[in-house]
Amino acid sequence: AKLRLVVDGNESLELMYPDSQDYDIVIWDETGKVAYRWSDGKAFAQAARWVSVSGRRSHDVAVETQSPLGDGRYLMEAWITAGPSGRAFAR
Repeated sequence: AKLRLVVDGNESLELMYPDSQDYDIVIWDETGKVAYRWSDGKAFAQAARWVSVSGRRSHDVAVETQSPLGDGRYLMEAWITAGPSGRAFAR
């Protein structure tokens, strides 16, 4: 998966992250249960930081479940973990 933030023109965007995690990804099954969360089992440094973004910022993310997902429909949601809600630019 690729998560990309594009800032138009010559503008820049200041993002405040509460820790060292830049993004998260969740895959939901048909019943609304979380089938996969990228950040599960990962540790992040607990230090707030500001990041200035201009142009493009992208993350190539490996989505590797511990076991194959069963047949069915799934919804993948990804977001940058910046901002007061920790869910900036969720898609």
